[in-house]
Amino acid sequence: MDGLTSSPERPVRYQWFRLGANGGPLPNATNALLRIDAFQPEDNGYYQCRVSNDCGDRLSLSVPLTAGAWVIRDPSPTTNEVCTTTQLDVSALGKGTLRFQWRRNGDPLSPEDPRVTGAHLPTLTFTALRYLDDATYDCVVNDSCNSVTSRVANSRSASSPPAQER
Repeated sequence: MDGLTSSPERPVRYQWFRLGANGGPLPNATNALLRIDAFQPEDNGYYQCRVSNDCGDRLSLSVPLTAGAWVIRDPSPTTNEVCTTTQLDVSALGKGTLRFQWRRNGDPLSPEDPRVTGAHLPTLTFTALRYLDDATYDCVVNDSCNSVTSRVANSRSASSPPAQER
């Protein structure tokens, strides 16, 4: 880090941050080494350090720290034409093997449905979207430590069906 060497005249200062919606500077995290006692799943996130002295400051690369399953990208709402292929994706980190369970309006999707594949995968695919697929979807992610649920995403067809088809 150019100009950021420590010397008695220019001591180096550290400040650790948690990034994202619950982010900000971590209180008392002002050493070169970040220590978080009793790290819990709710502490999952990306962390970064600002190193500074009188010559300037630099940010470290951000690194993910996890204490169990963590959804790092929720599924996005979709609107697609009827009979087209549509996908919902979730991205997660965790300890050990991750297990996924997609839900429709809160009910687990079956891997037996021939039009929907990936009920137990990070990507849920509708091979031929229908009006009856208009619903809310989320994904429960499990690892060897805990379970978390993604945010809900709406999946809608691009146009409303005639009244008798609903």
